[in-house]
Amino acid sequence: MAEHFEQAKTLMVEVVTPDANLFRGEARNVVVTTQLGELAIFPLHAPLVAELARGEMRIKTGDNPDDMRVYSVYGGYMSVSEDHMLVLADMAVELTNADIFNIKRDIDNMYDRLKRLPEDAVDERELLEKDIEWLDLSLTVAKRHQN
Repeated sequence: MAEHFEQAKTLMVEVVTPDANLFRGEARNVVVTTQLGELAIFPLHAPLVAELARGEMRIKTGDNPDDMRVYSVYGGYMSVSEDHMLVLADMAVELTNADIFNIKRDIDNMYDRLKRLPEDAVDERELLEKDIEWLDLSLTVAKRHQN
């Protein structure tokens, strides 16, 4: 029994979006934002499936404070079984070394585009508003973890 615990110091984590495989590797733990709040996942966690909320995900890859990967996640699902975790995110981006200035600039540019849209461009307006919401979330997460 002790041998099983010795082997389970890490969790194999995969983070996938419709566009890319963002991460595949070992982690000490993962913190995700679910519909019910933040949830910490450690090796040998009980089997679980949960819906992700808009928020952040932190993957602790080692023992040092700098061994942390930070992501902004915009919905999806996650599953855990013992030493494996799969995150299927609708949208996600790594923000570990994010350039906050560029994110702010992108948000400003989108607001400018939104102002110039004609009133009858409802579909384009909705898409821009969703993109702005996504960038606002990413900016919030990036600021929280800025060095």
